[in-house]
Order: sequence, then C-alpha cells, then structure tokens
Amino acid sequence: MLNRLVLVVAFIASLQTASALVCYSCKSSDNANCGQTITNTAGLLTCTTTGSCVTFVNIYDNNAIWRDCDKNVWTPDAMVNVTNTCVIDSYSNELFCNCNNSDTCNTFVGSKTVFAINECASNPCVNGTCTDLYNKFECACKTNFTGPTCNTCVPGVTGPNCNVEINLCIPNQCLNGGNCTQLSVTSFNCTCPNGWTGDRCQYGINECESAPCQNGGKCLDQVGAYICNCNNTGYNGTNCELDIDECSVPALNKCVNGTCNNMPATYNCSCTPGFTGQFCEVNINDCVVNNCRNGGTCLDAVNNYTCVCVAGWTGRNCENDIDECAGKNCSGNGNCTNLLAAFKCTCQSGYAGVECETNINECGSGPCVNGGSCTDLVNGYNCTCLAGYNGTNCELNINECASNPCANGGTCVDSLAAYRCSCVAGFSGANCSINTDECASSPCYAAGAYNCTDQVNAFRCNCKPGFAGAFCDQQINECLSNPCKNGATCVDGNAMFTCTCAAGWQNTTCDQRVDKCVSANPCLNGASCTNGLTDAAPTCLCAAGYTGPTCSVYSAVCNPNPCQNLGQCSPSQDQLSAVCTCNASFTGQRCETPVDFCAGQTCNGGGTCIANPSTSSFTCKCDSGFDGVNCVNKYFTCPAVGTFADPKYCYKFIFCTTINGVLTTKTTAVTECPIVSGFQLIFDPVGGRCTFPQLYTPTSGCALTKV
Repeated sequence: MLNRLVLVVAFIASLQTASALVCYSCKSSDNANCGQTITNTAGLLTCTTTGSCVTFVNIYDNNAIWRDCDKNVWTPDAMVNVTNTCVIDSYSNELFCNCNNSDTCNTFVGSKTVFAINECASNPCVNGTCTDLYNKFECACKTNFTGPTCNTCVPGVTGPNCNVEINLCIPNQCLNGGNCTQLSVTSFNCTCPNGWTGDRCQYGINECESAPCQNGGKCLDQVGAYICNCNNTGYNGTNCELDIDECSVPALNKCVNGTCNNMPATYNCSCTPGFTGQFCEVNINDCVVNNCRNGGTCLDAVNNYTCVCVAGWTGRNCENDIDECAGKNCSGNGNCTNLLAAFKCTCQSGYAGVECETNINECGSGPCVNGGSCTDLVNGYNCTCLAGYNGTNCELNINECASNPCANGGTCVDSLAAYRCSCVAGFSGANCSINTDECASSPCYAAGAYNCTDQVNAFRCNCKPGFAGAFCDQQINECLSNPCKNGATCVDGNAMFTCTCAAGWQNTTCDQRVDKCVSANPCLNGASCTNGLTDAAPTCLCAAGYTGPTCSVYSAVCNPNPCQNLGQCSPSQDQLSAVCTCNASFTGQRCETPVDFCAGQTCNGGGTCIANPSTSSFTCKCDSGFDGVNCVNKYFTCPAVGTFADPKYCYKFIFCTTINGVLTTKTTAVTECPIVSGFQLIFDPVGGRCTFPQLYTPTSGCALTKV
C-alpha cells in the first residue's frame, strides 16, 4: 500500500465521462464499490465504522482511478475535516474525494460526481500552445515570445512579431571616450582609454593607489600618469628610489671637525676626539668633570686638560703627594712618615732625636741584682748572672730540681747551684736510676720453680705446671674444678687429672654417652636398633615376620607385612593375627587411611586448609587480606570496588567486589607483577608468585618474602 502519493493531475477521468470523477461512500461493509480499483470488486476491503472511502487518479498506474479506505492510503491533511468532501492537494495539485453518509450528491446518499473545466477553451495563449490543467492552464510560447499568455517579447528584440533586433550601442553607452561593442542581444562591452575604468568607463583610475612613490615621497595623481615629490626625503628618481649622497654635496655636508658618513636618506658626522654636536661644532669641555684632586685647578684644552696643583702635590691629576721623606732614613734607626710639605721620624725602641740619631743607655738605672753585670743593648740590656741565679735581672734562684733529675719516683731537694735525690725502696744512685736486684739472694729455691723475675723492690717466682704459691712450693689439685661429668671419679696427677667414667659414659671428661646400639647391639634378624643414646634400653624395629624385644621370635602372620604405608607389624598374643603400629600420618587396622590433619581446623577469612602428611601437620592458605597460622590476622579492608596492590605481600594483588551489597575481598589471582628496586618482577607460575630476574640478586626489597 502507498505511504505517500505525489501525484500531478494532467486530467481527471470517471466511470461515466472522461471529464468526471465519481465518489462513493464507504460506511461499514454495505458498499461493495469501496476497493483498491474500480474495475475489480471481488474480495474488496471494507472500511471500519469510522473510516471513509477515498477516490483519486493514480498517475503512477496509467491514470487509473483508485479507491481505498483512508486508513490505508495517504490523504491530504485538509480531508481530516469531514465537511471537505473534495480537496486539491497543494503539494501535487491532485484531486481527492472523501465521501460519507451525510453526502447527498446526484440524489444518491453517499455519492458525488465532480466535473473538470477546460481552461484552454478561451484560447488564452496569444502566441503559443495551451495545455489544460485542473483549475488552470499552461502556455508553451513561440520563439522570441514570453509571459503567462505569450504576449511579451524576450529581451533584445522588439516589433509586433518580436523579430526586430535591438542595437545596444546606439546611442554609445560608454563614457569618457570609451568604445562600445555589442556582445549579444542583451549585453555590450566598453573598451576604456588610459586613465579610466568601470563597465561603462565611468571611473577615473588613481595611479597613486598602488603607492609607487618610495621612501616617503608624496604621489600626485595625473590623467593616466603620476608624479613623485621627493623633497626632504633624502632620495630622488622617478619613484624616489635613489639615495642622495649628502657627503658629496658641499651645500649639504655640514660636518666640521669630523668625518661625514652617508646613510639611507640622511648622513651623520663622526667627530674628531674632543668635539661633539650634530655637526661636531662644539668643543667638549674636559673640565666639566674636574679630575684635578687635592685643590688643583683644571684648565681645558682640545680633548685634554691640565691641572695646576697646590704646594705639596704633583701628578697629572695632582694625585701624588710630594715625598718629603725622599733622601731621609732617620739615621737608619726609625721610619720616616711623609706629611704635607713636611716629614716625621718614628724612632725604633732605644733611639731618640729628630732623626733618631741618639742611642738610649738602658744600663744607666742599674737593673742587674745579686752581683750580676749589665751590658747595654739597643732598646735593652743584658745581665750576666752569678752561678745559681738567672732571670732578666738575675733576681731568680735557679731550681735545679725543675728538670726532675730524680728517676723512678725519687724526691728532689734543691740547694744553691745543686740538688739531692731521696730514692724510694728498690732504687739507688745519685739520680735513683739503679734498680736493686731482689733475685740476687735466690729466693725461688723450691723444686716447683723454673726461675726468678726481678721486680721493683720485689721478685716473682715462675712456677712449673702443677705448682703454685709465692715460692712455687704448693702442688695444684686439678680435680678441685670437678672436670669429670655424669658421676665419674677424678684422680689428680702432676699438672693433669684422670676421669673414671660411670657405666654408659665415655670421653676424657665422661661427657659423651656410649651408643648401646654400637657397643652391644641387642637387635637380631636384621632388625634396626634405635634409642641407643638414652638411659633406657635400646628399641628394636623388627624386620617382616619377626617379633619380640630383640626380634628373636619368627611369626608367619607378619610375613609378608600386611601393614601399609611403612606400618610396623607384630603378632598378637596368641600368635594368630597381625597387629599394625602406624606412623603419625596414617591410621586404620592396616594403616591404610591417611590422617586428616585439617579435621577440626578452621582457616578464617575464607582461607583453605591444606594437609601436610609428611610432617603430620596442616597449613592454611589465606585469602586476600589475611595471614597467620589460621588466617586470624586481617591486615587489609577493601576501600572500594577494584584491584589493589597487597600492602603486605609484594607479589599479590587483591580484588574487591560487591557480593549481596557488601564490599568483599575476593581470591587473589596473580596475573602481573609490580616493580621493586627498579626491576620488573617476573611471575613464576610454579611457585605462584613474583620473583626478581635471574641475573639480579636483591639485597633489599621483596621477592618471595613479606614486605
């Protein structure tokens, strides 16, 4: 079915005539003429109770007349109002009819015939052919005619039959002497003389518009030409493009006392030293900044000055004080100080006078005492003292004990020009330097002494092993320190001892047990001996088929061994059945059942218990954020949903998710490793953790260890 019909009506047909369109009503199912086409009514659709039957000419179906319900085909918006029985579509100019039970057309309820009018019947096209359209017409004009009814000449021609060509250049349309050339019936072209432009040569050309004058020249427009005024620019030429060399024109070169330098559009003067100004016409006053010091007067010259100095000063700037000390040395006994037009001698100690010419006699006051004789010196004196005295003025009695002449703790007693030493016990001599030999009397006479060593006011006897005492006359009892262990008996000897061990002990001090499984193995028939280093009797682990304390009894119930997993077999008391003794990792009548070491154990925080039969223990594999023996330590709480680095184990990551609205840690899954100590760790799938590269041995950081 059509969604939208864009139809241009060239003519309207009907069942009765070629110029009429019949509209039928379509209410409920009482009208068999309501259908898709007018020629076939078999099995036609019927409109709903609220529907209407629409009739129109379909130009896409050879102008066949179509009918259908308004719910199935597109209709103009104006037909929404049921009072609009017949409507022209403003978009396609097509006629639509909408009939209903209220229509009374042609005396039949629900039908209406619409007739088309031939607008070409009045011959409206004066100089053309007319085509009739619905409610209008269209003209196809002859050559040189135009307009809705073909009654107007096209541009470029005139006359009753529009066959006279118009000359657009008569009169001349071009201004200011331009030449007119007709191009077509509707256009012409103007060829303008120099200095003019525009489609009709109506505009004068401004030759100054392109700014031809350079370097600041002023342009004066002329008809078809221009003139450049180069005055006061420093340039000349047609376009002021040539620089004028002012230095080569005497009337322009005003430099005095200097050299003229030509520059673009101007010149400047390089002045001779001592002159300034635009043209070097000013002599520089070199005394403006007075360089004459110390009261000197400045006299200006050309690029120079002269200083007239006051008395006592000399030099270009009067900066040098005249040295009145020149030629004066203060008799060689002082330092000369230059003053303004004068000098002053500062004498060395011991001299006086204007030029330090007098030596002062320091012995004049008699400074030497205790019979000392005085010798005058420059700025001083020297006292020669009698024996026993010293000091600057021989005022001091010499202390001969000051050099500590008494050795080895001796006491010095001073006297005039002499001393005496009082020696401590064990020393003698003038300076107590002789040590008295206390071994000279042979005090170490006992048989236990090697020799005698002299000491200060004493001696020491060096004893042989096993002897002691001041004179090595006492034999040492080595058993006093109780060297023998575990109930052994000690026998003293000469610098030695001997231990008699109790039963079951051996070695020098009886500190080592005798292995009874080695010294006297009681186990028979290939049995294994254990517990030989204890106080108890050895234990025999019997071979298959044997029993008894020493495995001396053969029993058929244990051959072959029915006990599994290395269980020990022994016969029952009646020798008729086997009894299995299981190791710690298995249980059951024949040791066939592994012990569940995880039974009764709890791994908190979602941890997994792993049994270790080889060590008779268990291990908790903790989930994210937990550690400890039973995963009882929680060291991480999820802050948000996401993946976080484990704060305690550098090779783990913790995944946080929401389960039943609660933020929960999930099982860790190591898929990538962090960077530690500047190295990217590598995931080890065997160990399930991150390790350092093989070529790197970490000294810090973490790899397979806690952070």
